[in-house]
Amino acid sequence: MFGKLPFSLGNLRHLIYLDLSSNEFNDQIPSSFANLTQLAVLRLHENQLSGPIPSCLGNLGKLTVLELDFNKFQGEIPESLLNVASLNKLLLAYNTLSGTVEFLKLLKLLPNLKWVDLSGSNLDVITETRTMNASSIPRLEMLGLGSCNIRQFPNFLRYQDTLKFLNLSWNGIHGQVPKWMWYTSKESLAFLDISHNILSGFDQPPAILPWVQLDGLDLSCSTCSMGHCWYLRYNPWNSITFHTKN
Repeated sequence: MFGKLPFSLGNLRHLIYLDLSSNEFNDQIPSSFANLTQLAVLRLHENQLSGPIPSCLGNLGKLTVLELDFNKFQGEIPESLLNVASLNKLLLAYNTLSGTVEFLKLLKLLPNLKWVDLSGSNLDVITETRTMNASSIPRLEMLGLGSCNIRQFPNFLRYQDTLKFLNLSWNGIHGQVPKWMWYTSKESLAFLDISHNILSGFDQPPAILPWVQLDGLDLSCSTCSMGHCWYLRYNPWNSITFHTKN
C-alpha cells in the first residue's frame, strides 16, 4: 500500500492493534491518531513517513509497542512520549531526528521498557548523569544505541543482566573495553556489536568469552590493536560471528 495514511483511521476509537509496517505510506501521521486511545500496538516501521513524530501519540495511554523505525521522521522526540509509562517497546531507529536524549531520564519515565532502539537517527544520546542511580533503571532486553554520538561505554550497562541484543556501533567510543563489560548480561546476551569505534584494547580480557548464549559478536573496523585470541564457548545450535580489523 502507498500514499497518505487515511485520516479516517482516527474514527476507529476502539482499535487495539494497528500494523501498517513495510508499506510505502508517506507524508505525516494524521492528527486523528490522537483519538486511538485504546491502542496498545502501533507498528508503522519501514514506510516513507516524514515530518515530526506527532506529540498526540503521548495521549495514547495504553500503548505498549511503538515502532516508527526506518522512516523519514524529522525533529526532536516529543516530550509527550515520556508520559506513556505503559511502553515496553520503543523503536525510533533510522530516521532523521535531531536533538539530545537524556537516556537515563527516558528509562526512568518509561519504567516498563524492554526494547529500545535509537540507532542511526542523528541523535545525541547522553548516557551518564550524576543525579540518577543507574542501578535502579529498568532491565532491558534489546538496546540499540548505534550512531548516537556516545564517547564511552555507558556505565549503566554494568547493571544490566537481561540484555539479549546490544548495539553500540558507529559511535566515537574510545579507550579500552572496560573489565565490567565482560559481566554484562552474561546469561542472556546473544548479540553484541561494538564495531566502528576507536578502541585501544581490552581491560583484563578473559580467556573464554563469558556470554553463554552469544552467537554474534562484531568488533570490525574498531581501529584497535587486538593482541588477543579468545576461546569461544561451543554451542551446536549457534554460529559465532567474530569480526576484527587491526
